[in-house]
Amino acid sequence: MGFVVLTENRGAFAVPRVVQEYSNVAVWRSLEVLAQAVRLGKADCGVFDLYREEALHEFPRRDLEKVLKELGCRSRGGGNRGGAEENSQGEG
Repeated sequence: MGFVVLTENRGAFAVPRVVQEYSNVAVWRSLEVLAQAVRLGKADCGVFDLYREEALHEFPRRDLEKVLKELGCRSRGGGNRGGAEENSQGEG
């Protein structure tokens, strides 16, 4: 149907990878939603820090680093804090 399932549940997020019947289901966390907003130009790289601060939510570090790299955002580092600065094009 083309819908996206939204969840922060790690088990639900893993289902399409481990249950063949659901392999075509798109499951996104807030990380994927925010990344898509950046890709579409609706948000800048700072949205990850803003979300973390407002929602009191920490993104899985490895997943966040992968998304930041894919988007061309520079990571601020700092432990498990999920953040980003402007990308190399000066956006963000």
